[in-house]
Amino acid sequence: HFNPKLCIYRIKQLQLKLGDKFKNVDDLEVAPNSNGDKIACKVSKLNVSTEVVTSNSVVLNWSPFSHYDTRTLLGYVVYYLEAPFKNVSLYDGRDACGGDGWKTDDVESTETTTVDLVAILTGLKPYTQYAYYVKTYTMASESNGAQSDINYFFTMPGTPSPPQNLHVSSNTADSITIEWLPPAEPNGQISQYIIKYTSINISGESLLKRDYCQNSPDTKDLSESYISVKEHIKYDNDKKENCNCTAQPEKKQSKIKDEQQIQTMIEFENNLQNILYVKTINAKNDNVTKRKREVTNYDPSAEFPNSTDPKTKISLDVDKNMENENMKIVYVDSNQLSYTLNENLTHYTTYNIELYVCRQRVKNENTESNKIISNCSVQKAMTTVKTSPKESADRIDPSTIKADRTNTTNPNSIKISWKEPEGSNGPIVSYHLEYKKVGDHLNLNPPVVCITTQQYQQSDFSHTLSNVAPGNYSFRLRATSLAGNGEYTPYNYFEIEEVPSITTGQLMLIILMVIGIICAVIVLIFFVLHRYYKKKLAATTLFVTCNPDYISCEYQADEWEIPRDDVEVLEPLGRGSFGMVYRGNWKKKDNEIIPCAIKTVTENNNITVRHDFLSEANVMKEFCTTHVVRLYGVVSQGQPAYVLMELMTQGDLKTYLLKHRPEMATDPSLKPPTLKDTLRMAIEIADGMSYLSFKKYVHRDLAARNCMVSEHNIVKVGDFGLTRDIYQTDYYRKDSEGMMPIRWMAPESLKSGLFTCFSDVWSYGVVLWEMVTLAAQPYRVNIFQNNIFFSINCYACIFF
Repeated sequence: HFNPKLCIYRIKQLQLKLGDKFKNVDDLEVAPNSNGDKIACKVSKLNVSTEVVTSNSVVLNWSPFSHYDTRTLLGYVVYYLEAPFKNVSLYDGRDACGGDGWKTDDVESTETTTVDLVAILTGLKPYTQYAYYVKTYTMASESNGAQSDINYFFTMPGTPSPPQNLHVSSNTADSITIEWLPPAEPNGQISQYIIKYTSINISGESLLKRDYCQNSPDTKDLSESYISVKEHIKYDNDKKENCNCTAQPEKKQSKIKDEQQIQTMIEFENNLQNILYVKTINAKNDNVTKRKREVTNYDPSAEFPNSTDPKTKISLDVDKNMENENMKIVYVDSNQLSYTLNENLTHYTTYNIELYVCRQRVKNENTESNKIISNCSVQKAMTTVKTSPKESADRIDPSTIKADRTNTTNPNSIKISWKEPEGSNGPIVSYHLEYKKVGDHLNLNPPVVCITTQQYQQSDFSHTLSNVAPGNYSFRLRATSLAGNGEYTPYNYFEIEEVPSITTGQLMLIILMVIGIICAVIVLIFFVLHRYYKKKLAATTLFVTCNPDYISCEYQADEWEIPRDDVEVLEPLGRGSFGMVYRGNWKKKDNEIIPCAIKTVTENNNITVRHDFLSEANVMKEFCTTHVVRLYGVVSQGQPAYVLMELMTQGDLKTYLLKHRPEMATDPSLKPPTLKDTLRMAIEIADGMSYLSFKKYVHRDLAARNCMVSEHNIVKVGDFGLTRDIYQTDYYRKDSEGMMPIRWMAPESLKSGLFTCFSDVWSYGVVLWEMVTLAAQPYRVNIFQNNIFFSINCYACIFF
């Protein structure tokens, strides 16, 4: 009972299948009036066809059902749903509440049977297969009706949505890596992606308005990605189990999806509103939606006119012919979800990246009714990115740097000019000029002048240093771009001469007067000393004996001679008594490279100095022990002459001790030598001096400055003359014989000029005192003439 949609003939078919037990059933058990009273049980077949198919609509056509009483035929119902496969039945998706998932569209019947009926289904998804059928809608008491078979149609492709999750990065100066995900709604078979990248040039004039010396440039790269439609919700597929969901609830997601569908519908209607006859009604997210429309005389050309009006076309504004110097276009295969741009890119430049997606065109797509649909996404995913800076792009060319005083009116000023770096990391915004006096090693923070680009250009591409004290200066430059500070150039040099404050005549007069006074004082001193020592030295006779171990003063090339081509001169180590001392390499005959110290003699010195220079090498040939600096060889052929000696990497002992003072150590790891180390170094010096004494040699100038320290902290006796300048402060005075290290000389040597092994022992004691005090100066009081004579007469009346 009360099965209004169950036909009685189906009940009888079931009755036959159940056998004789249910053969005799009366009307009380199976009521013929309440079963099938709301459905047509005598069904004829309707022939339905598709007339026009677009990306989101279809036109269905069928002949009217010929009924004996047209008054009982109320209309037609079109059933349709998405069908990925062609296996849909009438009862798919049916639930307990009577819903079956089919969407319906009501079509009113017509009084005439000569005109075909038409139904327009809109709001369809592009590039999607649908199943549909049409059946009549009659009065409940009517048992006759008609229904079509389940047929299928495939909507045309539509305009794809933009790619998702666009991400760009630049790890090098000439490449950009682009990554993305396919579009949420491809609306067809993806064929390719189109990348359009455009460089964004920064005007240098606008940068001049900012003082980058006071406000340094911001080097942060803030690349912002955005998409021209609502952002899709992102999920981390690799962390679903421990996902801390920040996504919107399911209902809210559905609402967002509806908004996107409605937006698409609005755009579609805006393009077709002037040519569609029937107004489209927005779909709701219900399982079944119904609407009515009246179809009388329908003309498909009214719905889809044969129009070629260019205003109705939607086309992608991307074409290879649009490329120019700033904008380039790249096509990427559909199977790629990343691409690296490495052509036509400029370092440290901002690029605007636009990404489109295109689908394949299908057969019959180019019909007039489908010309309004673009096969490429109208909306785009877009972002900006800045390429990495180039390491050497902000380097100033050292050959363009010039220091000139000719164009300056102030004698204490210098004009420094240079050329701006070419191809820098964006516009140059400022320059830094660092300068300091030559040899001022204690100045760890030399002055640095910041020059803005505007100041540099207004000063004729230069900068003038004013009120610079006289002296020799070294300077270097660096440029600052939007990427930050560049590299400093190598040091250049300029000199500020001291301007005399008196006239030339006055200066000459003063010089003559000073010379006269000095000569008078010297004559007076000589006269007094001559009379003073004449009596005391009358009985003193100095006997000079010849040491057989000394070599002849005439230098002859021997087995110690080294070819000049086997010597490589490197950086200077310092200045000695004869000339410069350099670090170098000696290439032996077996191709072994030995580091060495190369002592030279200045080329403009006379032959006597060269003879003394080579004579010192002759003496060193006799030394071969652990704690005396070893001689490697001599280059006497050609100019300048070289003496190759053992390289002591840590310099002299005095400098070594000074560096280990707590108040002067720049490295926290440098600590004063321990007692054990001090005793070891004292023994090593004593061993070297004992060897010289055994060989019948007198050093005559033993001091901490003439003891060298090797890489492994081994102390050796030597005389490299690296600290000639220090002699200027340690020597007491200069007489006709030259300078004497009086602070290290024994009293008998000061008195009579006699040097023996015992006088070296005195000097060795002074060296021990230097080691204990970490290179303090012997005799803290100033030693003037009277003190010298007092020391000579009292024999070691010294003040520590």
